[in-house]
Amino acid sequence: MGRANGAVPVILVIYLIAGTAGISYFATDYNFSANRDYQFSEPMKITNESGGLAPHPYLLAYKNYVFAFANVLTWYEEQGLPMCNQTMTVYRSVDCGYTWNESGILSPTPYENFTDPARAEIWNDTLYVVEFFISESRDDPDYVLLYRSKDFGESWEGPFNVTPPLWPADLTYADLAVWNNTVYVVSGWGPPTNYIQIYFMKSEDGGENWTQPLRLTDSQYCNIWPAIAVWENHVYILWEGVGPQGSTEAEFIKSDDGGNNWSTPIYITPTDGVHSWVEHGMNALIAYQNYVFFVYSDDPGDYPPKTLYFRRSCDYGNTWEEPIPIYQTSPNKKFIYDRDIVMDPITKRLYVSWSDNDTPNGRFVLRFAYSDDFGENWSEPINITDYNIEKAADAPISVYNNTIHVIYTRSNLGNLYYRRSPPFNIPEIPPEWIFVVLFIVTIYLYNSLNKRKTY
Repeated sequence: MGRANGAVPVILVIYLIAGTAGISYFATDYNFSANRDYQFSEPMKITNESGGLAPHPYLLAYKNYVFAFANVLTWYEEQGLPMCNQTMTVYRSVDCGYTWNESGILSPTPYENFTDPARAEIWNDTLYVVEFFISESRDDPDYVLLYRSKDFGESWEGPFNVTPPLWPADLTYADLAVWNNTVYVVSGWGPPTNYIQIYFMKSEDGGENWTQPLRLTDSQYCNIWPAIAVWENHVYILWEGVGPQGSTEAEFIKSDDGGNNWSTPIYITPTDGVHSWVEHGMNALIAYQNYVFFVYSDDPGDYPPKTLYFRRSCDYGNTWEEPIPIYQTSPNKKFIYDRDIVMDPITKRLYVSWSDNDTPNGRFVLRFAYSDDFGENWSEPINITDYNIEKAADAPISVYNNTIHVIYTRSNLGNLYYRRSPPFNIPEIPPEWIFVVLFIVTIYLYNSLNKRKTY
């Protein structure tokens, strides 16, 4: 007469406890959970340009694609002085950062001069890139140009002239935002003898035809580093201007009808005489539904500490909450650069990143903090780079579906290095999948063991 194996329930209980504990540890240690302990891959050099790269590259991640935009420098000598031309170059990964290749050169001719490179956005699988062309002579016009790719960088259309060559002008940076088939662009622009003002342009046919530049400011000082964000018909523009006490401050203007009518510019940083900086940020301003977010840092002088702030509006930019400090350096000439704010389009988690030299050896390190409640609360700062082995500068980040991508340089005019989290050797498997597999295996073992009889 046979008997069922009485050890089956005990074995299954031990198996389930051990499996659950192991998976919990596995998920925590290997970044499967949404609140993971962030780990980053080892640095990967993705460019090898002998002349180096201009400062301020740009980064954009979308699905399995990652795009890096940088100006490649070509050096020559003129009247005994070193000179260089800049060629806008796109580097692309189609496998979420594992491998990289050059995707295209976005310059009207091989050796035109560009300054700080493109800004880019993707809408409905179309990639839009805006950049500004600086002419050789101050007597010649500068231009804002737009390129477009409908196959994720395999081929490019353009350039399309965003700004007409109306007069000789000095341009200072350009930014774009896209909603449906409408592309919005902002740029600082002005004749050499006047102050730089903020101009707005838009295209309702995907970038092929543009409105005449609309002047939004009339200041007796230069307005620089403009940024633009859009949500439906709400268009927001931010730039660095000058406050009533002579300090640099962030100014803000908005339109609630797609850019046809505009509010009066307001200051959205404290105008207390302490400098507030938005410059050198690749993404200083973003919008989501009724929210508008931006980041800046203050600079009270050489010795007091510098502070990185986050600020938001919850009512389409009509009113602004008090600034929230994200990070404060120790005193004594510490700096905060490369302030960016991005949102993961899948998880809606906010990320603020920056580089600072608040380190024992004075090397710049790249850090970030995140928020899961639209900026109400923030994590502790997390280091991306190791200041003991490398310097990190010109360091934008981009996030897609919980994967953080970052590029940076290790020196002035250096080449690009890339990291990501989670690292490549860690599979990105949702924890619920592992529990499903565990459940199936448990049922199989139970049935198998229960069929075994001892006679």
